[in-house]
Order: sequence, then structure tokens, then C-alpha cells
Amino acid sequence: MTRLDMNLLKKIYFLLLILIFSLSQSYSQEKHKWSLSKNKYGIKIYTRITDKSPIKEVMAIMELKTSLSSLVALAKDAKNHHNWIYLNKIAYFLHVPSDFEWYYYNESDAPWPVTNRDVVTHAKLTQDSASYAIRIETNGVPDYIDEKKGIVRIPRLTSSWNFTPKKEGLVLVKFKLFIDLGGTIPAWAINLAVENGPFNTMYGLTKEIQREKYKNAKLSFIKEKPINR
Repeated sequence: MTRLDMNLLKKIYFLLLILIFSLSQSYSQEKHKWSLSKNKYGIKIYTRITDKSPIKEVMAIMELKTSLSSLVALAKDAKNHHNWIYLNKIAYFLHVPSDFEWYYYNESDAPWPVTNRDVVTHAKLTQDSASYAIRIETNGVPDYIDEKKGIVRIPRLTSSWNFTPKKEGLVLVKFKLFIDLGGTIPAWAINLAVENGPFNTMYGLTKEIQREKYKNAKLSFIKEKPINR
């Protein structure tokens, strides 16, 4: 083989490497792209596959005419979660270090023949001083308390609520969720119904937020965006 042939082969090999790298990058970007799977009652549901699991991550978005205090009061009222959070059977606080941090227990009433699931969640609330946007970030802490007989402990859960005030009293509500239900439920089965929970939870929120106890809520640790801003 001549030197010219060797140089040509090196160029072809280099070009193939670039092509393979470009294709892998495109595939990775496409895999991480949010895809709209449902749009109803003003609620948009998006899903995507990430590198961390074959189980899809879900994002729900909608706008509501409400206050930040109303939304936080509703989110923090653990004992009332069964009235609007999908399949919630019972929820209650385990430890509340401050207005901005809390641990709570949640048991979900799973449909037959699936066994009920439970989880202990650690939540942290922050508010941006410039935009007034609120973020409640939550993570499952499966070892926080002992497992209960006859209930499957959820091994992995991460979620977040984002409340971003807009004009004319509107608030952009965004909910993101990744959950591994544990037990023997395969990823493909979870993915078939993964949008149901966030959609029904958001829909339940639109109804529950109208109750007087939330509608008129005023929380001293939450700053509302001035109407003229």
C-alpha cells in the first residue's frame, strides 16, 4: 500500500469518526427532548426519556389566576393531599424544620392488583427575589422511616413545583416528576400510564385551589409580585 493510499484511509477513518459522533449527539439530544403527549383543559403534559432510567420523566404546565400564597398553602397542606393529588390515600408531616423545609409521608392507593406504594419526601422551598418565582424541590428518602408491611416503598422519586407569576394575576404552574414505583412493575408498563398522575393532579389542583381556605391564604414567608410589575 502506497503512502497516498494510507493517507486516504486515514482521512476516511477520521470522517467516519466525525459522522458517528454527530449521529450519537443527535440521538442523545432527541432522546432528551420533551414531547407533548396531552393537551386538555389548559394542561399540557410532556414526557421524555433520559439517561438515568428507561422510565419516562413527566412535565405538566398550565396557567392559573391565583396567588403564590394560595399555591404554597395548598402544596403544604399534606393532610388534604388526598383531595387533589392523584391516587393519594394519606399524607402527613414527619418533620418540619422551617417554613422552607419539610419531610412528609405519602401512601398511594394503587389500583388492583398493584400493591399500594408509599414514600417519604424531603421538600425544600425557595423564592427568587427578583422574579418572585417559587420552586419546591422534592426528593424521596426511602430509608427515613421503616417500611410498612404490605406496602411497597418507592425507591426513587424526584419532583419539583415551579410557580412563576405573570401579568394580570396569572401564575405559570410547572410540575416535573420522575418516579420509580419499585416492586415488579416493568418500565414499559409505567410509561404507558406515566402521564395520568401529573395530569389528574394538575386538574385536581385547579378545583381545590378555589376553596376559601386557599383562595384567601396569606403566608408571611411568601412575597407576592406587585401588580404593577
